[in-house]
Amino acid sequence: MGNRQPLSTAEKERIYQGRLAGQRMRALASELGCSVHCVPKWWQLGHQQGLARLQAARQPRGASGVLSHFAPQVAQTALTLKRAHPGWGPNRVFAGTGG
Repeated sequence: MGNRQPLSTAEKERIYQGRLAGQRMRALASELGCSVHCVPKWWQLGHQQGLARLQAARQPRGASGVLSHFAPQVAQTALTLKRAHPGWGPNRVFAGTGG
């Protein structure tokens, strides 16, 4: 049961409603074609945080990387300097931004 698409919202709701109705986790897993470890995960999330949490859209991850920790103006200046001077390393770019 390895390479299946992630569960849809309807499938997650099916797990939640099925468990409320007393269905066994193994039966739900085989019905949906997912891992037996997947069913308890979504049941527990729905049970603890409510059905609305299952319906919530997947949140994108925040920006990552060194420049994500600086103000946008500083990041833009650093990128502009790096593009203008490809041989400059991070220390030189940082010094050129006034840091």
